[in-house]
Amino acid sequence: MRKIYIFIFLSYISAQPQLDRFKQNSIRVYFNNIPFEYTDKIISERTSFPFIDSLYLNFGEFKISKWLSEANDIDIIGNINLSNYYDIIFLNKKVDISKVASILKNEKNILEFEYIPKRKLHFIPNDPYFDNQWHHEKIQSVEAWN
Repeated sequence: MRKIYIFIFLSYISAQPQLDRFKQNSIRVYFNNIPFEYTDKIISERTSFPFIDSLYLNFGEFKISKWLSEANDIDIIGNINLSNYYDIIFLNKKVDISKVASILKNEKNILEFEYIPKRKLHFIPNDPYFDNQWHHEKIQSVEAWN
């Protein structure tokens, strides 16, 4: 009987929408060629770069910033230059990232793109007597750690 409950629970979890795992207004792209004068600025008007103009006209203001800020042209793994990864962050939190992805699929200057996962760090104490220490709840130290 216990196995049935575990199976039902796991089925329920796997059936839940997975969109909450990703940031809603951001996407990471690998540019083949990007005009660097547009990075780390908010794009709030038309530019001379058609792809950037297309994003602006369709989705509003956004910012392009380097994913790994310290990466440079010698940071290469196989054929991947880590300095060519950029995050596009839309100021409008309700931008439909799947529509952005459909535009990115047809862009020749973008070799690949991915949704940006949400990250949340969790602190789990390794003290075997942690549950016996009453003061953590009293002074709310667990909330401070997380």
